[in-house]
Amino acid sequence: MKYYLAHSKKARIELFKIYSDSVWYNRRDGGFMMAYNTGANLNQGKMIEFGLDKTLSPIAKQIVTNSYLGTRFLPYDINTKERLDDLDAVLAYLVTNNYITQLQADEVETLSDLPYDMSYRIVQEPDGKYLFTDLHTLKKAIALLRTYNPVNGTW
Repeated sequence: MKYYLAHSKKARIELFKIYSDSVWYNRRDGGFMMAYNTGANLNQGKMIEFGLDKTLSPIAKQIVTNSYLGTRFLPYDINTKERLDDLDAVLAYLVTNNYITQLQADEVETLSDLPYDMSYRIVQEPDGKYLFTDLHTLKKAIALLRTYNPVNGTW
């Protein structure tokens, strides 16, 4: 989500609209002001539950529904992908990039023999080729991120 917000101007504009609309909604008659408007005597200490969904105005809820901010999975795939011709090429790629050891690769005869790992996904496509997807692309990019030092002008 952070990557999406950092690289999508449309997402940042929609998020700003949601924030500003929610602030306006909560300052006026909606949101948490509903407790006051219901006539509940708050001095009696009765518990009145208002969920977090009451903080968003109907307009903000519609913005979330119509944008990718309301989805669990973004439509953009930022993971590194590699198409490989056969299983031997897959094994060579995995060993070269330190996903598995050569001893583990020697034991693999089919795709299902590969050790289970959540850092990558390998799928055999209908044309017989293999698609390797690195699921930690963003995590690796953040680890290699350099920060700028304005004092001496270096990264």
